[in-house]
Amino acid sequence: MLAGLPQTQVTLGYYIGELAIPFLCVTTAWHLYLAVRPAGRWASWLILAATAYSAPLIAVWHASFAFMRSIVRAELPAGAMPGGPGTEALLAYSTYALPLFRVGLGVAGFAYLVVFGLIMSGRTLYPRWSGVVLPGVYVLFAFVLEPYVPLWAGVVLDAAGWNVAGAAMFGLSTAILWRRDA
Repeated sequence: MLAGLPQTQVTLGYYIGELAIPFLCVTTAWHLYLAVRPAGRWASWLILAATAYSAPLIAVWHASFAFMRSIVRAELPAGAMPGGPGTEALLAYSTYALPLFRVGLGVAGFAYLVVFGLIMSGRTLYPRWSGVVLPGVYVLFAFVLEPYVPLWAGVVLDAAGWNVAGAAMFGLSTAILWRRDA
């Protein structure tokens, strides 16, 4: 699919994604740090550090798609229609991008399991029900809605479902916490 995308779409997606990563890192890390702070200093610092560490690792994975597209297109014989990725594209992706993505997901996943446990124990600014609702919103936008929304929205969710899900979950989290610590 990457090889057939227009260059402007790939470039725009690359820069929007990469330029948003520091924002995500700072806002999400700080947001969760404050929400978890009542559970203790160890918990809030764990979440801050895990988010700050995992976001750049996941950024490498995100950036890899633009580079993969260039490799895939370079591997095509002149005039050939785009097909699957060639050996160099697969080698680059599996050697550089995918391992860092997995490490980033592992670190973030561990931290968010800690957050879930703290929410469910009632030791954060989140009400207990949000421990189920927030991940539910994420799953809804990342995996469930695509076949049931208009075509244009399905295209967005297909390409950026994880990002849209994160934004929806962060928005709901902000609404839940808006005046909770006042």
